[in-house]
Amino acid sequence: MGKYVILLSIVCCLNGNKILAQLPLSTSMSIEGYVNRSGNYLMQIGDYSEVKGSPYLDETFKKGAIKLDGEWYRETDLRYDSFDGVFEVKLKDGIFVIRPENADTDSILYNKEIFVTRDMNPEKPVRMQYMVSLYQDESYTLLKRYSARLDNAVKTDGYSEAKPAEYKPNPPVYYIFRGHEPLEVKGTGSIADIFAIDRKSVKRYMRQHKYNSKNELDLIEIIRHFSSINK
Repeated sequence: MGKYVILLSIVCCLNGNKILAQLPLSTSMSIEGYVNRSGNYLMQIGDYSEVKGSPYLDETFKKGAIKLDGEWYRETDLRYDSFDGVFEVKLKDGIFVIRPENADTDSILYNKEIFVTRDMNPEKPVRMQYMVSLYQDESYTLLKRYSARLDNAVKTDGYSEAKPAEYKPNPPVYYIFRGHEPLEVKGTGSIADIFAIDRKSVKRYMRQHKYNSKNELDLIEIIRHFSSINK
């Protein structure tokens, strides 16, 4: 229940106090119209048939909502490529890729999570990425980044078998944004450093509430607590 409330509050924040149920009843046909009007034909996906594993969080397209050109579109078929960091949209004419540097698509609801765009390099050059928004207040934002790696193919040396290239998911990485600066959450020490407090205070609070920083819901509550007392 707590995670649902957090998700709903994020949607409200992103859409000017409108909840998801109040979003326009736009269809995928409208998205195709947007693509045609804007001239932003998106690159079609490549062929992954010769690589083991998958770059996707889920191979199956899921219904979600996407914000295009300032307008929300519901009932959109989406999947997320965590290797390239892009969303794929299934339309009547094919499957297209939407990249995070596309300023018209800054918010996407997919698999019950809100993805937003953030610049991971506050210095030049800009490096935009889609990340899941977990918590936000006036000073701090907690986000999660999905990613995958591609292990290269290995040829046989006559003693061992050849191995094809393979996609493998990486564990999610969590970041706190303080203003425009991304700070990776690596555990108790990094949380203390981010909020400029004593590490013993963080450990004491976590011990009192039986929190584990590797548990996402616990991490949200930890960040919420120290953000509220660090204003």
